[in-house]
Amino acid sequence: MQTESCPLCEASSHIYHISKKIVFYECSQCMGVFRGRQYRLSQENELKRYQLHNNDVHDTGYQQYMMPVVQKIVQNHPLNSSCLDFGCGPSSVVFKLLTDHGFQPALYDPYFFPDNKILQQKWDLIVCTEVIEHFYSPLEMFFQLFDLLKDKGVLYCTTRLLSPDIDFGNWFYKNDATHTFFYRAETIRFLIQKLGFSDSEMVEKMIILYK
Repeated sequence: MQTESCPLCEASSHIYHISKKIVFYECSQCMGVFRGRQYRLSQENELKRYQLHNNDVHDTGYQQYMMPVVQKIVQNHPLNSSCLDFGCGPSSVVFKLLTDHGFQPALYDPYFFPDNKILQQKWDLIVCTEVIEHFYSPLEMFFQLFDLLKDKGVLYCTTRLLSPDIDFGNWFYKNDATHTFFYRAETIRFLIQKLGFSDSEMVEKMIILYK
């Protein structure tokens, strides 16, 4: 049977779903579901796809969508906390909302804000909104994020977790060609144990990991 090693934990996988000739696999260990490697976009086409994203920072609907993570940050951190918006894309509503609340977040994105000096600093909090589903090497990227945090630092992620009530075949989230890895709650728990986060919260689309 056709199989691929999991890009997160390298365990064996099996075919989970085939949609429009695109094969998705399920990991036998971390329970993540991922797009087969041959169905990933090239770097050039991935950039073109990101350039089509129309994330208007003044869109009140999109602001409302991101507000829960911003409110959590406002509750948990003083305004002088060092803050990194990781994988922010060409524009970031989270950056705008945090700035409106008095924070001074820095931006990093491998395509649009590729300042590697940012990655040589340590941060009180890192925000990854709608980013982790794009990771080609999730474990490597999470190790990088863990290392970028100061002691007692906090990582805030948003993504849509794959839950038992979701019909994967009709799930819109898998149809974005830049979405390559889908996490279950079990996958997040695997990451927490593997990386050594001290605590965590999972509330709907929001995942909070405490170093």
